[in-house]
Amino acid sequence: QYANSQENNLAIYAQIATYIQDPDEAKSLLAHFWLHQVVPDTYTFLAILKKQYGVAWCLNLMSIWKENSKDTGRDSSLTLDISRLKNAAMDIALSRYLLDFQLQEIVNQDKTVMRQKPTHINSTLSTRIEKIFLLIQGCIVFDCQSLLDTISAHMIRSPELYPASHLVDIVITPSQKPAPYEAPWYTQLKKHVENSLQRELAKGLRDRNDYSIETKLCCSCAYCSMANAFLASKTELETLLAIAAQHRNHVSAEFRDMDLPVDLTVRNTGSPHKLVLTKSHRLHKNAAERFRQLQEAYAALKFEKKSL
Repeated sequence: QYANSQENNLAIYAQIATYIQDPDEAKSLLAHFWLHQVVPDTYTFLAILKKQYGVAWCLNLMSIWKENSKDTGRDSSLTLDISRLKNAAMDIALSRYLLDFQLQEIVNQDKTVMRQKPTHINSTLSTRIEKIFLLIQGCIVFDCQSLLDTISAHMIRSPELYPASHLVDIVITPSQKPAPYEAPWYTQLKKHVENSLQRELAKGLRDRNDYSIETKLCCSCAYCSMANAFLASKTELETLLAIAAQHRNHVSAEFRDMDLPVDLTVRNTGSPHKLVLTKSHRLHKNAAERFRQLQEAYAALKFEKKSL
């Protein structure tokens, strides 16, 4: 609600600034806002300010807003509407500035997400893909080839955040297809998606006798190392860690939000009590579902390739 009121204030202040007809006073009036408060409803006011004071003046003001956005301590990414941005009659330099800012924010957010546990990474995947897809569309509309190259490279470098199976739609969606096909960023991204899917599929469906789990706990203490050895084992289905309560709690906490197919229980016999780690049936069920998704993604990619 506070953010919405601030965005409304930006629209009001922008209208006042156009009537002042003094570039210094107008800039002083608007200098306290943040760049991420530039929402679709304010695009037309930026266009009016551009007409009143010029592109260079607007770019300078936006650079001030960008600096202000660094100190908010919150998500500073933009709410983009590419169609309205295109129709707002803003100078292309202003639109490109917004897109460049959005890319910087996405990269910064991704660095933070990479430090999170798998549950958080997975829960934010769809939003992350939607946001970068929208940015790609904007860069295509405003012909930001260098940004497109950077976006493509960023996704290729970050397979944990942008798995190939979730990038297929970006390269095959018929109504919003990136063009031209020969653009370096597009060909590199499509090649990355195709090669990644081929590598994953070449591994085949997980063997029913393979109970290894590649993911490791983040901690490397002696107790977590024992748990990691169990995770890596192809044959062990269950292990008992006879460790003191504080260490049991620590290992249990490390498993939290890791989204691993492992059940944890405590066996209250003997001293110390035992932390029981058991690999569940979800291991093979999840692997089968993952393999099915890879097959569907690759089939969609190959079908698109044939239709070109």
